Amino acid sequence: DGIYPALIGSFLLVFLTLIIAVPLGIFTGIYLSEYVKRKTFLNVIFDILASIPSIIIGLFGLSMVIIINKYFHGNIYPCLFISSLSLVFLILPYIIRATQISLESIPFNIRIILVTMGASKIQNIFYVLLPYSIHGIISGVLLSCARVISDVAVIMLTGSVIFYGIPKSVFEPFESIAYYVLFLSAEYRTEDELLKVFGASFVLLVLCLILFAASEFLGKTAKKLFMIR
Repeated sequence: DGIYPALIGSFLLVFLTLIIAVPLGIFTGIYLSEYVKRKTFLNVIFDILASIPSIIIGLFGLSMVIIINKYFHGNIYPCLFISSLSLVFLILPYIIRATQISLESIPFNIRIILVTMGASKIQNIFYVLLPYSIHGIISGVLLSCARVISDVAVIMLTGSVIFYGIPKSVFEPFESIAYYVLFLSAEYRTEDELLKVFGASFVLLVLCLILFAASEFLGKTAKKLFMIR
């Protein structure tokens, strides 16, 4: 009857979303920054994707479930995996733009250090550009975590339920602390349930503040470690 299953569900949701979105977002950002010359069209596409309301992405995830069950005769229902895939579309533009802007803001004299010594473009990206821009990339990733853990519109249509417990697989429904707050704040009947809403809201606020602080601390620390190396 507490928020422990909701916390576990939120952490599982963030983990599963990030292992899909982070590699895809970082490599797409590198491609846009270092390999695409005429990037206006792609920038517009990702800006439009970033401006789509989260409820639309939730409806898209729900539509995927309906299409799979209708045309592929699968037994896929709203679950943790569908929620994670939907949230990938939600945070992917932010990770891409954070990576792209961090790389494009590197001074020219830093960019040519390794190139003038005969290094290839790939070596220059992985040994100079990425370490130099790691602060901005980590900040973008951790801020995306805060967006995932606090989003409700997507997960309530794609797999989040209330009082389910800890899921045993990614194809089961799950609890989320954000949806827990939304549901109880709308359906509470006693003062005790209202106090639970305030407690869960405070925990959610603290988690977001921790992620904001971690984005700054880890970004600076990682940059120093990479530059020393």
